Amino acid sequence: MGNLGDAGGTATGGEPQFRPGDKSGGAGRATVAGAAPRRLPPRRRKVVGGGASAPEPDPFPRARVAGASTAWEAGNDPRSHPTVPAPAAPPDAGGPGQTVRPGGRPLVDTAIGLAGRLAQAAADAKYRSDLMRDLLTGRGTDLTGWAALPTGPLLVVVAEADPPAAGRDPRAIRAGQEALARAWSGAVGARAPEAAVAAYPREVVTLLGAPADGQAARLVTELAAVVHADCGAAVRSFTTGVSRPAESLDALPVAYEQARRAVAAGRRIHGPGAVADFDQLGVFRLLSLIPDPGELDRFAREALRTLAHPRDPEAADLRNTLQALLDTNLNVAETARRLYVHYNTLRYRITKLERLLGPFTQDPHLRLNLMIALQIVRIQGR
Repeated sequence: MGNLGDAGGTATGGEPQFRPGDKSGGAGRATVAGAAPRRLPPRRRKVVGGGASAPEPDPFPRARVAGASTAWEAGNDPRSHPTVPAPAAPPDAGGPGQTVRPGGRPLVDTAIGLAGRLAQAAADAKYRSDLMRDLLTGRGTDLTGWAALPTGPLLVVVAEADPPAAGRDPRAIRAGQEALARAWSGAVGARAPEAAVAAYPREVVTLLGAPADGQAARLVTELAAVVHADCGAAVRSFTTGVSRPAESLDALPVAYEQARRAVAAGRRIHGPGAVADFDQLGVFRLLSLIPDPGELDRFAREALRTLAHPRDPEAADLRNTLQALLDTNLNVAETARRLYVHYNTLRYRITKLERLLGPFTQDPHLRLNLMIALQIVRIQGR
């Protein structure tokens, strides 16, 4: 029992003695069993700026009294002050930082709804693009979730932006691709609402119902003209390729490759901004099927010999003469008229061509090789 007396109190009554300098007190002061808690006097308050008052700091931290509330411990008994409820917000008031419309609905709700719709539209576009990619690559033909597709044979139309000028800002290129996709979607939606359009980083692909009159190139040319007008300056130019009609979904991968080859051949033959139908490419269609461009180049050099050099002005002039002769079926008078040269001048050129290439005026097989070689040079842009 002596130890209890050393602690500053007894087990039966009286308050424990505590001195400010005593190291056994402080925030960790214990509550003596059976002792009545002493109510601490309120702390004095001092006036601060704005008329509000704040309690003076207590030099001695107060002990937690068993069963007392925090306000009681701080010397501020909530039972001695009436509780004043906070004023209710008006019904039309928005939260902090919210702009309120006259009708009372916060604009933030409208913004959230718009953002949700935009996110849903982006998700739908991504789903359609993924589904279209599966159809065009032969990885699947499941159309679950696709609203509709044109009935009957399908055309695959590929629109690809022509190579940009050197040094163009990549952001401008990306903006142009987005403008091209929007313009194609709008033009196709107005002309053929059942068609499907999907945009990819380098091209826009459309699944379009084949027209009953078979004039696929005319239909796509009209669509391309509308898109050119809608894009404005965002897209400098784009080349469009049209496939053969695909009779089933399983034939779409082949049709997609045909449309891409039509884009490449049309750009090489007619220049940027062309619309090329795979069925109307003629011999270019066969040349586009050869996977090795080097083989085409070797064939052209073997047939044309020195005339195959791209930067020789005399070679280019003789190639033009040879092309005009073959186009007129070796009609010298008509060729001279087309080239605006004298008849005797053309006869001299023909003699020179035969010394370089062989007797093509007498050998039809040689003429065929020369015609193909000239088309290869044309495709390669020489």
